[in-house]
Amino acid sequence: MATSAHSSVAVGMKGATKAMAAMNKEMAPAKQMKVMQEFQKQSAQMDMITEMMSDAIDDEALGIHLFSLIPASMTEMMSDAIDDVLDDDEAEDETDDLTNQVNSMLHSFVLFG
Repeated sequence: MATSAHSSVAVGMKGATKAMAAMNKEMAPAKQMKVMQEFQKQSAQMDMITEMMSDAIDDEALGIHLFSLIPASMTEMMSDAIDDVLDDDEAEDETDDLTNQVNSMLHSFVLFG
């Protein structure tokens, strides 16, 4: 009986060995290892990108928060000042008049000086 049990175990082990060899051939452990390493690399890159995006969002949120702390009246004053500088034709005319006066004085100084 012991011999037949040993024989059955040997036959079972032989079958298991064949099954494992077939599975290794199908799974290609070296190829699987390469795929896992590539996955780890891509995962690490994704983590870095996610962290950078999170930092950028935090920075933008901080800027928006700081801008929201500026009183509306100050923002309006700044906007009006910029508009005045950019759109003031009267100031431009005054500058032209002053420039013409200075040129005229220089011209007469050269002629009569």
